[in-house]
This record gives sequence, structure tokens and C-alpha cells, in this order.
Amino acid sequence: MIGGSCHDSSIAMGLYALEIALKIAICRRLDLEALPVEFQIHDFEGLLVLTGLSRRLEAPAHAAVRKHWAYLVGKFRSAQVNELRYARGRFSARQARDALRRLKDTNEGLIPWLSAQS
Repeated sequence: MIGGSCHDSSIAMGLYALEIALKIAICRRLDLEALPVEFQIHDFEGLLVLTGLSRRLEAPAHAAVRKHWAYLVGKFRSAQVNELRYARGRFSARQARDALRRLKDTNEGLIPWLSAQS
């Protein structure tokens, strides 16, 4: 078993997956094969706006997804993602499982929600 040193990295990889899902949503919305250089940013809030889904996320029907968004973006700011890749011991296994659940949950996870909006 790998020790606690990988929990931070697992959160970072999950957040990279979120960033990629946002960028895929932008390309789909704009009918592009590749993301324009101007959109190659590491800013979750800015990327959400570019997807055109920020108002949809505010809908009452998406309250659970919005709650996950607020938690993840608030706790793991975009600028910290690169730092998390190499961090060790800042987050526990429980915190990593919770973050990944908020990203991947079939019913209310951010990544499945983004995929379903396209």
C-alpha cells in the first residue's frame, strides 16, 4: 500500500480531470476541435463562464452539484492544483475520497454533470 503521501496528488489529478471536462465543454459549445490558446488557463471559475453553463449551475435542480462546485473550487483553488501535485501530507485519505466523490458521483458529481450538459 502506498502511504499518505499520494492523497494530495490524487486530489490534484481529480481537479485536472475537472479542468479537462470544462475545456471539453468549451470546445463543444463553440464547435471547436482544439481549445484556443486564450482559453488555456487554470481558472475553474473563468472556465465555467466560458462553457456557458454558469447560469445553469445556479438552477435549483442542480443544487447538489452547485454545492460540490462551491466546496471544491473554494477549498482547492485553481492556482493550488499544480502545488497539490507535489504536496505531501496536506490532505488525508478521507479528504481525498470526499473530493473525488464530489467530482465523480454518478448522480451529482461535477464531471458527470458537465458531460451531461453538452
